[in-house]
Formats: sequence, C-alpha cells, structure tokens
Amino acid sequence: MASTDHARRPARPPWVRFVAPAVALLAAGAAGWWLVGRLTVPTIAADEARPIAEAFLAELRTGKADRIDAAWAGTTAEFKSNQGQEQFRKYVRGQKRLAEPAEFQGSDMAERNGLRVADCRFQARTGPVRVLLAWEAERWKVERVLVE
Repeated sequence: MASTDHARRPARPPWVRFVAPAVALLAAGAAGWWLVGRLTVPTIAADEARPIAEAFLAELRTGKADRIDAAWAGTTAEFKSNQGQEQFRKYVRGQKRLAEPAEFQGSDMAERNGLRVADCRFQARTGPVRVLLAWEAERWKVERVLVE
C-alpha cells in the first residue's frame, strides 16, 4: 500500500486561509497610519505658539543687528528665500511698530497659500502685528511677520 503525504496530514481548519491576507492587511494599515502621521502637519496650541512668537518679536525689538540676524536665522527656509538677511534688517528697522512692546491677543491654526500655519496675533500701541509659524524640520519656526 502506497502512502501519501496528504493522507497523513491532519485537516486544516477553514479559517487558516484567511491568516496571511489578514496579516498583510494589518501591515498595510499600520504602514498607512504611520505615513499619514508623518505627512500631516501637527497643530500647536496658543500657549505653545505664544513663547515662540514672543521670543522672535523680542529679538526684533532690540533693533540690534546681531539679534535681528539671530531671529532671521530661526525662520523657515521659505522666509529666508523670500527675504534675505540684509533686506530683513532694513524691514525691521523701517517698521517702528516692531520696536514697541506688543501684547499677545491669541493664536489660531489657519491655511495661508496652501501652508498650514499658526497665526499669532499681537497688539502694539500703534497697531496690530502678526507672526505666522510653520512646521519645518520637526519644529515650529517663524514663516512670516506682518505689520498691518
């Protein structure tokens, strides 16, 4: 009598055929969840955005070239490409409102030119100042300063 391998093997339960597809689906779902988390811009609460924007404005308020340069150095690459260091110094010195103390009014997440930013609003004696923060290189940096 000839023996065959399949005759000796015990019968597999019917659910076994679903194990490999289920594991593959779970792996794909985990990879997708991780990717979405990496590509999504985080949000920042007002109490976290405030010190970043206030420190930036404090550097500008000094009017000293080395402090203005330090503030510029901490901005986003987009900010730097739009406004060179020397041009930024001239802008800051030309905006007298940036030399005034400014009181924090609030911060909201917003969309500006397709970029998700934290819009920090301040009120100086002579008018409003806004500092926009953007997520870059795993941290929040100044994307724009607006004297309105």
